[in-house]
Amino acid sequence: MNQRRNAPQGYLDLKPLMQRSMPNPSLTAALRALVTHMRAEQILFYDDTWRGIPQFQHSLIPSTIDFERAVLPAAAASAVIDSVAICRRLPAPPEMARARSLTGSHSFRVLALSGGRWVNVGALDQEDHWKRYAAQQAGVDLPGPDDSRIPELLSWLSSTRQTLFLPYQTLDYHYRCFGDQVLLCDPADRLNDKAFVARTLVDAGLRSQVPDGILVRPTDPDTYVHNIIEAVDIFAARDMASYIKLSQRGVSGLANVVPSQDPVVYEISAPHEARITRMRQILSERRIDSRQETATIDERLPKGSDEMGPREFTVGGLLVDGDFYPCYVGRNVNSPTDATNRMIHSNTSELVGLDDSTYQRIIGVAACISEALVGIGYRTGYSYIDVIITTDGRIVATDFNMRRGLRSAGEAWISRYNGAFYTKTFDVGSAITAPSLRTLADHFSEIDVVWYGTPAPAASPMVSVIAPMTPGACVEALDASIGAVLAELAGPPTR
Repeated sequence: MNQRRNAPQGYLDLKPLMQRSMPNPSLTAALRALVTHMRAEQILFYDDTWRGIPQFQHSLIPSTIDFERAVLPAAAASAVIDSVAICRRLPAPPEMARARSLTGSHSFRVLALSGGRWVNVGALDQEDHWKRYAAQQAGVDLPGPDDSRIPELLSWLSSTRQTLFLPYQTLDYHYRCFGDQVLLCDPADRLNDKAFVARTLVDAGLRSQVPDGILVRPTDPDTYVHNIIEAVDIFAARDMASYIKLSQRGVSGLANVVPSQDPVVYEISAPHEARITRMRQILSERRIDSRQETATIDERLPKGSDEMGPREFTVGGLLVDGDFYPCYVGRNVNSPTDATNRMIHSNTSELVGLDDSTYQRIIGVAACISEALVGIGYRTGYSYIDVIITTDGRIVATDFNMRRGLRSAGEAWISRYNGAFYTKTFDVGSAITAPSLRTLADHFSEIDVVWYGTPAPAASPMVSVIAPMTPGACVEALDASIGAVLAELAGPPTR
């Protein structure tokens, strides 16, 4: 069913692409292009998150299952095509209610494992849904990271229709296991190595869009740590700041050494042994095996800033047969420790604090970076590019993810509301110092974002918090005010 394509090789002339006018981000337009190109008749979203994240990061994220994000994007996709979300874990009932508000003219279903079998979540009554959900939140009947039940489901769903299967990240594994049942995007295995992606971009003529960097190859712990400190010192000797990334795979933020959090590592005047000791502690805390992980020490370019804070963005989109279709632009909102704890998503320039010209430029850079990967065979699939705008106005890429982002619920909200909202990453409890703008309250007050996974801080008046509940607390909630809220939100079940 799936055929690999031979891609052109060599240098790509991307300068004309950088100067072109880019379309405004649109999840609907991107998905329509994708399903048309793939000749799909339905689309399946599946978040096997653990396959795109190395094993050492599983322990750093409390439970990778908490970061599944299939339901809302699948609901939004029903504006284009019949859509199914496949979940190992039941979504929260309020999330299902909001998903119904996103559905388009095509069918939308959510299939989740519960009680050892697949259930149509939209067909569950409220009380049954809450009881099942609460049991899983309490650790009862919680499916593990296992694909053994997927082939039977795909066989049933795709027996009579051309079905596009969108896992968290398309890999060779999916071709081996499911390639004769469903349509798949191009595998992104090689692109999990972000240092390899950076080298590919340099070879493609995008040198100015990639920071300078020094590679530290896997080796024994002592050599690895000393090589990292030496690389930091090389940058310092050239009067350049640096930034340590201890892994090129998975969620890079979980392996980065943030200078404001660990200044001693970067301080060349600090005792050498203190720097070495702290670096060893970081490896232990992050559970990084120096014999398996390649580190990079990149030039830390000065970020520009404005009234909304540092100018740091994510452009999320889809490559479709070599053309980039932007879905949204996100802007990080940082805490005093420089640890990201919120992001504004939008498909309009104003809400992320940019003029139209700069907004177009960052989308254009993301498009050129994404399309440069066509030269190594990646023509169709997810492409999420993190960029900064430096103090001198350069747009430089700082991260590359050829997978659905952990924040991709944002795509669904944008497709519905054409606005912006917050989403949570990993930094629980950090105070927000910026932005304190009217636009936040104006736009977020209309959107109740349900947190699933790590609960959000309850102090935010713009967020509905669904915390993990025991079965007993679940029953109480049904009789409390939240039951009335759910009843108001819920439309007729999708069968």
